[in-house]
Amino acid sequence: MATGYRMHCVTSDLKIGYLMGKLVWLGPAIEAPQMHIVLSKNATDKEKKMEAFNRGLQSMEKDGSLAKMIAEAGI
Repeated sequence: MATGYRMHCVTSDLKIGYLMGKLVWLGPAIEAPQMHIVLSKNATDKEKKMEAFNRGLQSMEKDGSLAKMIAEAGI
């Protein structure tokens, strides 16, 4: 679930989007760090968006699709 933590810095590499279709997974993962969803405090309907995300995540947990994705990634 998403929590109320604050992110101070986000880095991005434009080449990642370009290369996504060319990358190959070489699992298993060495490390599986926690992931967080971040919405701007100025975003419109941020509460609704966070609730929708959490509902989707819960649905994936219930139907097993989240576990399947995790297993396929070797995490």
